[in-house]
Amino acid sequence: MKNNRKLTIALALTGLWVTASLLSFAQREGHGHQMGENKEKIKAHKIAYITERLQLTPAEAEKFWPVYNEHEATMQAAQKEFRKNHDFEPEEIDAMNDTDANAFIEDQLKHEQQMFDQRKAFVAKLKGVIPSKKILMLMEAEKDFRAEVVRRVAGKDGPPMPNDDEMKQKPDKK
Repeated sequence: MKNNRKLTIALALTGLWVTASLLSFAQREGHGHQMGENKEKIKAHKIAYITERLQLTPAEAEKFWPVYNEHEATMQAAQKEFRKNHDFEPEEIDAMNDTDANAFIEDQLKHEQQMFDQRKAFVAKLKGVIPSKKILMLMEAEKDFRAEVVRRVAGKDGPPMPNDDEMKQKPDKK
């Protein structure tokens, strides 16, 4: 069992390395290859991070990743479409009348509901693929991964981020 887990992780990391290398090479030919390389590196790290945190068996991984990748692609496409049609600069808010602002708010809420509905459908699909406990582990892993990316992006120039232990030790001030 332990050897299967190690084999799965090794295969996943090898596959990611090969994919990332190929995508990195292909992106160098076009514009914006640096941004594309960074996205691919983040994606590769995310896959490795989730694989390790969930400790997927080979059978689970085979079923899990197509469902996960489909969900990610759907969510990204929905986000991109929404931003394309609802992109504005913060300064433009001052120029909006209440009718335009209300319309934007309603569109934003509708979009958020659609994203939530998609997430619920994704979880329902996952229930047939991995145990519910691993679905909870996935939710935590995604949250932790996002926090880690934010910390790394902020780097030395960003605000200090308290770790979980510091947050738990601080008493609430009311």
